[in-house]
Amino acid sequence: MLLALFLVCAEPRDPFTSILESEVTQYAGDRTPIERVPLDAIKLAGVVDDASPRALITLPDGSSHVLRVGDVVGEHFGVVKAIGHGRVVVVEHFHNAIGASFASTHVLTLR
Repeated sequence: MLLALFLVCAEPRDPFTSILESEVTQYAGDRTPIERVPLDAIKLAGVVDDASPRALITLPDGSSHVLRVGDVVGEHFGVVKAIGHGRVVVVEHFHNAIGASFASTHVLTLR
């Protein structure tokens, strides 16, 4: 017995674009200013290291923002994992071409 399965979509998907990339760009319009810039462009201006640690960052446009642990930052949806001792640790999760995921850790330090 031969069984055929066909999927019908309202809009056909371009077979030459990555499914992973289309999911990321879908949310690009809903991003905050701190989620639109690369981590390399963010400057750490100050750190408050107490019971609820916070960090003050400056973006290339000159605006300042406060970060807390758990905030999303950077164009690759990095998550703030730790704040303290003059630094902020951000972890970004990526998927390669075959779908395997890996993490990249970045440390923002006071300059």
